[in-house]
Amino acid sequence: MPAPKNVIFPTSTLWVVLPPNMKPTNITQWNVTYQKQLKGDWMASASYIGNKTSHLWLGYDMNAATPVAGIPISDITDRRRCTGPGPRMGAYRQPADVG
Repeated sequence: MPAPKNVIFPTSTLWVVLPPNMKPTNITQWNVTYQKQLKGDWMASASYIGNKTSHLWLGYDMNAATPVAGIPISDITDRRRCTGPGPRMGAYRQPADVG
């Protein structure tokens, strides 16, 4: 549902845009150990440890400041793409599901 036309957004803030189909991060860890008693006081042991991460969220700046000739480096807001005649927009970050 879109925001009403008279809504006022704070300026120079961080906005996070979440896609509606974002999957939660899933981390799985496991281990397996096999031990065998040999003759006398000897024993053999083998182990395996593993882990897997799925749907790790990484973000990227959708409104990154770019270098512009004539605009001071200290004024980062004027170097963002989403600035215009209206109020200044802040940073926009969008998470991306990488797996």
